[in-house]
Amino acid sequence: MKQVAFIVLLHFGILAFGQPGGQPGNMAGMAVLIIDDGYRDMESRTLAVPFLRYEKGRFFLNGPTLGFHLYQNDSSSVSAVLSAGFGGYDARDSAYFTGMADRDFSAFAGIQWERRFGRSYSLSLMAGTDVTGHADGMMGRASVTRNWFAGSWRVAGSLSVDWISDDVTDYYYGVLPEEARADRPAYQGTATWNPGCSVMATRSLGERAVFTVMVGYGRYGSGITDSPLVEQDESLFGMMGLGWTF
Repeated sequence: MKQVAFIVLLHFGILAFGQPGGQPGNMAGMAVLIIDDGYRDMESRTLAVPFLRYEKGRFFLNGPTLGFHLYQNDSSSVSAVLSAGFGGYDARDSAYFTGMADRDFSAFAGIQWERRFGRSYSLSLMAGTDVTGHADGMMGRASVTRNWFAGSWRVAGSLSVDWISDDVTDYYYGVLPEEARADRPAYQGTATWNPGCSVMATRSLGERAVFTVMVGYGRYGSGITDSPLVEQDESLFGMMGLGWTF
């Protein structure tokens, strides 16, 4: 699949971790991902991807999200954001997809609200609409994160849920009548809720280097699992990365 690895990182909030001490910081690095996203006849994949977090004034780049803080104080912010959505797929990626039209990349523009409760908890809400004209729908995300600190280590556990509109689900998981065949019936996607969770540990290595390891699990809603393009109800991933603050 042409699924963009950054989107997996975004879904579980990996690029928002900042420094282990709990303060956000500019960071660049590389990560190795192992992903199993549930598409039919697709093996799990290992990918090496770069990541970047940069903020100056009201502008910020956080992985695949570009944003502008409309309002910001020490504990909360409201931002206009443009974020990568879904990577889509190439029909040639799997024999099962032969005869399917490729599904293209999408990006969502919208509003994001974040609230931090000291160093321990944070809450984030985001809603956006596709601006590429490909999926031509909407999505929303809510997540809560709990942090624990022990010396140079920070451990963050996150719970999240995504809402995906029927237009988006249908574009990426639907089967058009002209794409249908005996073992791949026509399917029209419906709006769905996808919960997920993750655990991430970061540790500073000297003054600038930060080591990160993470595992995550996502559960697909019926709007996706009913699709003949999907062969399992969940997605799994593991990540190990090294970043440098600047």
